[in-house]
Amino acid sequence: MGESAGAVSVASLLAMPAARGLFHRAILQSGASGLSPPTRADATALATSVLAQLGASVDQLATMPAERILATQQTVSLERGLGAFTPSSMATDPRPPMETIAAGEGARVPLLLGSNRDEWALFDVFLGERVTRIVQAQIEGVLGPETDRVVAAYRAARGERAWVDLVGDVASGSR
Repeated sequence: MGESAGAVSVASLLAMPAARGLFHRAILQSGASGLSPPTRADATALATSVLAQLGASVDQLATMPAERILATQQTVSLERGLGAFTPSSMATDPRPPMETIAAGEGARVPLLLGSNRDEWALFDVFLGERVTRIVQAQIEGVLGPETDRVVAAYRAARGERAWVDLVGDVASGSR
């Protein structure tokens, strides 16, 4: 069972050939459909950017303070519009786990899928106004040219909670 990023991890494991036969059933809560880990190419590009900003090689990372690496990962990730937590995601290849599972190529086990309506309220508590910046690119990727109209409607109806509610609705498929 996994919730949020944990659901993405469970889906990734179900899609991995090496993990077949290790699961009898699975639960994916709040993260099954709207979230996908980065591809190997995405992860490589992000790692290259982090190393460049650190001015370091892979071999030098072991001697560098973890706080500096994590802060740089978050900065680069936000600059690229990827969200604050993307660097810690596992990478998949060649396609997102849910595509593999939908194609019948993942582990064939019973799945229970669900979503938490207010899950993004947690990020609002931790990140405050940065929630808007962190999720805007992701929302635009889902809503496309309708983003401005939808955001305006959410702001009019829900005020300060607009982004939290919008992200929760998009992630749960309630469009």
